[in-house]
Amino acid sequence: MPKILKDLLMSKPEDEQLTNLFDSCYQRALEYSEDTNPQMVASTYLAIAMRIYKTVLSDEEFKRMLSVIQDTEIRPYDDKETLH
Repeated sequence: MPKILKDLLMSKPEDEQLTNLFDSCYQRALEYSEDTNPQMVASTYLAIAMRIYKTVLSDEEFKRMLSVIQDTEIRPYDDKETLH
């Protein structure tokens, strides 16, 4: 799970729920990537995430979230073949 998600302050049940959700979404993304360009899959997930954030956050919170995302170092997956 990405560090940006691990840094959220959550209770143990919420942490487990987040881990399960992440694993489920990641597995589904891999399945979609078997038949679809992985960039299309990623851009779709990103578009959904941005719309959810824009819906549930204030404008200032949304801007802060974008800043956090921009400033967070993202490592590629070790096995890029998994996504092709």
